[in-house]
Amino acid sequence: MAFDDFDDSEEQESGAPAWVVTFGDMMSLLLTFFVLLLSFSEIDRVAFAQIMGSLKDAFGVQTVEILTDPHTAEQVKRVPQEGNAAGTELLDRLNSIFPGAFAGGSDGVDEDGQGAGRFTVNIPGEMLFDSGDSTLRSEFFPTLDKVCRLMKEEYPDMRLQVFGHTDNRPISTARFRNNWELSASRAVSVITYLINQCGIAAGRLVAIGYADSRPVAPNDTPANREKNRRVEFLFIEDGPDGNDQAEVP
Repeated sequence: MAFDDFDDSEEQESGAPAWVVTFGDMMSLLLTFFVLLLSFSEIDRVAFAQIMGSLKDAFGVQTVEILTDPHTAEQVKRVPQEGNAAGTELLDRLNSIFPGAFAGGSDGVDEDGQGAGRFTVNIPGEMLFDSGDSTLRSEFFPTLDKVCRLMKEEYPDMRLQVFGHTDNRPISTARFRNNWELSASRAVSVITYLINQCGIAAGRLVAIGYADSRPVAPNDTPANREKNRRVEFLFIEDGPDGNDQAEVP
């Protein structure tokens, strides 16, 4: 058969089959759909902490992001999390006492070889005190009463350290000469309430003022200064012979 006898209509079309275009469009739509689902979803932070704790044996120490500011979701603190069942139970209790503030912590072994869980909650200073004052606001009494019950009834060996923090704006009043006195007095006010109103043993409590020496944000805007004005609760779960020396948060 001569070359001229070929029929052009019998030639096969080149390129991918037509159905591939439809298949590609469908995959793109599915990808977009799942990306939208992910963007609308919210992480259950307590459940996430529990899951991370259960992975200890398989993966070792994990690092999780902890949201610690009950007013905003902007203040983020990275906390080593080794996780165990008892630790996540206390973590759940702290989250119930301080609603909206996600308590972060770590469980490990202290310098004496004893197990010690440390759990931190940062509370904005405005929730506890009026501006420039160290007198506890009555609205915060119910929260401290819950802390009392936690320490007396559920965790009788747990210790608490309270750290007062301020922004970098100077203060000089008839009562406080500087931010060091203000931050220390605020921490002492919390401790005094726990001793006088709840009967917590003084040996289980520590109060420290840091003034503006440990900011969590630059003191360059009102919002950042508000983040730095805070009171930090450090719960230490260990044996009854616990040492009452201050831990550096």
